[in-house]
Amino acid sequence: MKQFRNPFLLLIVALVIGGCTTVPAQLQNGELSGETPESGSAASNPAAERNENTPSDVVDSPTIAGTDLDAGSGGPTGSREGAATPAEQPPALSDRQRRILQAAETMLSTQSFLVGGYRYSNDCTGTILAIYAMAGVRLVDLFPHYSGNGVERLYRIAEDRALLYHNDWPQPGDLIFWDNTYDKNGDKNWNDWLTHVGLVLAIDESGTVDYIHHDYTRGVVRARMNLLDPETHLDSDGVIVNSPMRMRSHRHLNPDVWLSSHLYRRLGALHRINL
Repeated sequence: MKQFRNPFLLLIVALVIGGCTTVPAQLQNGELSGETPESGSAASNPAAERNENTPSDVVDSPTIAGTDLDAGSGGPTGSREGAATPAEQPPALSDRQRRILQAAETMLSTQSFLVGGYRYSNDCTGTILAIYAMAGVRLVDLFPHYSGNGVERLYRIAEDRALLYHNDWPQPGDLIFWDNTYDKNGDKNWNDWLTHVGLVLAIDESGTVDYIHHDYTRGVVRARMNLLDPETHLDSDGVIVNSPMRMRSHRHLNPDVWLSSHLYRRLGALHRINL
């Protein structure tokens, strides 16, 4: 695909995206500069999605614009729905997956959203876009073809290419989508779909996923999720099994649903995209 290099169109894209977006947001001195989320409430800054989510039943709950986002989205290698056991020999990583993982480590160490002259927004979507861009995959070029916030656009990109799936054993480089990480629309109801996104780094023999995402108070960080043990926050040794995900100040709406495993919605194998 021809690379998208028009900074003014990127500016337009940034202006129309709400929620957790990471498209370049401002044009300054010939380069795109994203605004850094404040450390205050997500109500005043929708991009301030936090590593605090909740329920496991949300996968079956929502529709957006009358469309069931979870229906008919078999996995990238066919149907991968439902519980699964790990393969004896995990599939070898592709060159692109290795580049994505290397880029993710760079993001963790540098906390820099400047890639190829563009500064992506300092939030969850920007984290994904910057990592993929460092790996040579410019997902932002596809954003003008979609509406909604940055997370929803990433979801739709994966959905349109049959790259959404569910499996208890995700692959490195996969995106993780969550719902209800905070009360995005401020109506105090449990109806905030596609509010956060992260990226799988690794998975261990117990099914614990090590992922990278943007925490609105700490920046880009590692966290954990285990879909085989969704109710455990800490194990008997005090090691995190499922990281907090629901924004702390918004947990009163559903206080028992707050872990990454609770709020998990779907996986997206965008490292397989033909781009």
